[in-house]
Parts: sequence; structure tokens; C-alpha cells
Amino acid sequence: MSVQAAEKKDSASKDKLISDKEEISREILALNKEIITSSDATNLLAYISNRAKANNVEIVEISPSAPSGYKKIQLGDFYYLPIIINAKANFHDLSRFIDTIEREKYLLEVNELLISQNFPSHRVNMMVKVLFKKGG
Repeated sequence: MSVQAAEKKDSASKDKLISDKEEISREILALNKEIITSSDATNLLAYISNRAKANNVEIVEISPSAPSGYKKIQLGDFYYLPIIINAKANFHDLSRFIDTIEREKYLLEVNELLISQNFPSHRVNMMVKVLFKKGG
């Protein structure tokens, strides 16, 4: 391989690395916006309630539990905030609700789910865990 070809290949590799770094930086910024701070907990509960209502899920009770899973990294101190939700819904509405909250605004997941038949709808007990950053 000639010197010019090697320099051209190195230049292309550097350009690719710079492009990849910029893309990763954009992805980190986007994900950082999805991580709430402890002061945003009220907004999170309102969001979950609104999404439930929009999907015909009747929230009977919603309550955050004590934070768990402490992890300190360069970007800050992170926890999982468990949220207990008791609700009533039919299966299809419940499925849409879960899909919506797991895919939309916040980094959260349904961690536990118990469904009991209670005609004409189901009784639902679930625990949702959301990632949040200490402070704010």
C-alpha cells in the first residue's frame, strides 16, 4: 500500500470516529433528557395518570416507594424509583397503557404485574421502576 493510500485510509478512519463520537454524544443528550430528577416525581405521577386515562385504565391508587439501586457515576447519582399502581382495566387497554409508558417520555419499565379477574374488568397491581437522578 502506498503512503498516500495509507494516509487516505487513516483520514477516512478518523472522520468515521469523529462522526461516531458526535452521534454517540447526541444519543447521550437525548437519553439524559429522559432521566428525571427527584424533584420531577410529581410530574412523573401525573404523566402516568394521564397515560392511564388516555388508555381507559382507571388508576385506583398510585404511590412511589423508597428509591433503590444506588449507583454513582461521573454523570451523577442514580436510583430506581419503584411506583406501585393499583388499577382497573380490560386486557387490551392495559396492554396499550403498558406499551405507551414503556416507550414514551421516561426511562421506566413494568417490573411486576398481577392481573386478577373482576368482571367486567381486571384488577391490576403493578410495580413500575423509573430511573432517576438524585438532585435537581
